[in-house]
Amino acid sequence: MGNPVKLRTKVKKIAEFGRDMYDVWLEPLGRKPRFKAGQFLHLALDDYDPSGGFWPESRVFSIASSPDEDCIRIIFSVKGSFTSRMRKEIIAEKEIWVKLPYGTFVIDELSSINKDIVLVAGGTGISPYLAWLAKLKENSGHVTLHYGVRQNSFIVPGLSIASWIDTRLYVEDEEPKESIIPVDKSYRGRLSIEKTFAQPHDGIHSVYFLSGPPQMIKNFSSGLSKCGVPSENIRIDEWE
Repeated sequence: MGNPVKLRTKVKKIAEFGRDMYDVWLEPLGRKPRFKAGQFLHLALDDYDPSGGFWPESRVFSIASSPDEDCIRIIFSVKGSFTSRMRKEIIAEKEIWVKLPYGTFVIDELSSINKDIVLVAGGTGISPYLAWLAKLKENSGHVTLHYGVRQNSFIVPGLSIASWIDTRLYVEDEEPKESIIPVDKSYRGRLSIEKTFAQPHDGIHSVYFLSGPPQMIKNFSSGLSKCGVPSENIRIDEWE
């Protein structure tokens, strides 16, 4: 993987879903660098001078689109001053600078791991999994997705999950609507470590990928360790 590239893009589409959650598609205005599903980018709202200017203030977002797609997709929720600016300033046709790719939260070939895969996603933490889910083949091994949201309307739009993936949906504030996405089981309540294990030692040999709010990641990482899952089998979406 080469060095990160600064890329000027144009907002192709932005759509709100749920409350204060946005789906954004950016059209590259130059050659899009290679990246892998699960990596992230830096997005700047202020202009950047490629002739030698300093990179402006930016924030990090997981790349939600496949490397093979023409546009780059990100998903964000409004939390804090920067994302509040994003809600106001990101409109169709606006030019936006991004810098990518970053991160090692990737799976090239699930089958090469030779272990069951458990994906844990809270809210917009589903973003780095979207490209993986789109390209997974049925011979990739057993894959379980635990996806937690506060309300049904917060489920990421256009989420396509193969029927052979064991999908569990958790909706914190209301009864789950299973018609929105195909699920094997749904639960009213918060996504938690207790719900991922039917018994204390289930799944200790699986590889767990954790993406979502910091407290969720902390709880799951600690809980999985207490259940006996080795540290090398716990992968965390860290933006460092």
